[in-house]
Amino acid sequence: MDFLKMVQAGVDKSNQSRIAIAEVDGVFDRVNEDLKNFSLGKLSLVRSMSTMGQVASFTSALAGIDSPHLIHDKITLYLHTDEGKFWEDVAGWKQRAAGYPCVIKFDGQELSCSGEKNLINGISELLASVGFGNAVNKLIKAASDAKARQERAQSAESVDKHALEGQAVATVKPVAAPVAKASSKPRVSKSTAKPAGTDKAQATGAIRPAKKPRATPVATRPAAKSTSKSSGAKTEVGASKRRVPSGKIKTVTGETDKRSRRVGSGE
Repeated sequence: MDFLKMVQAGVDKSNQSRIAIAEVDGVFDRVNEDLKNFSLGKLSLVRSMSTMGQVASFTSALAGIDSPHLIHDKITLYLHTDEGKFWEDVAGWKQRAAGYPCVIKFDGQELSCSGEKNLINGISELLASVGFGNAVNKLIKAASDAKARQERAQSAESVDKHALEGQAVATVKPVAAPVAKASSKPRVSKSTAKPAGTDKAQATGAIRPAKKPRATPVATRPAAKSTSKSSGAKTEVGASKRRVPSGKIKTVTGETDKRSRRVGSGE
């Protein structure tokens, strides 16, 4: 047996599977090229993996078993709009690792496609089915609801913005109060009180020179001395009157006059 021929046969099958897989991918690319011209957004068909498919693939990997099918097990319809991306599952999908056959499941039926032409016919039946039309309507409604929510959010944002602007204007008005306080500062009597204090100082300064002559009279001091001495003289005269007999009053009086004159002259 020529084993090299077996190897070559395996390589040929691998090349054919690659060609078949690329052919299937090309069919979906051509379909999406037309769907993107949808009037309400951009439609596209995407082969994806369901949760169950992910579990099965993980289990097969753990067991070391290669699945004869590719990992994708469903077809999802996407609608791209300005409001976002929306999707809906429209069919089941199963594809052999060799590329063909491909199986499409929708509306309770299965279409096995063994070539490019059969695949195109099967996808055409899918697009024209009731289930696909329902999915498109769901996506349109979802996009419309999203647009309405965005408009409400924008209107609410604009209302909040106007409200904030109104609050800003309202808060600007009390700012005038500090201006009034600043303008009222020159009216405080502190600045005027200082000149008043200077007037009082000037007034007191004018009064004090008038009090000094009264407080220190020059002529009163000698008068006080003279009065003290004269009082002493009067006491001597009294004493002399008590000592001198009544017959000699004139002589004593004359002496007292001399003494008084001496006291007045400062001797």
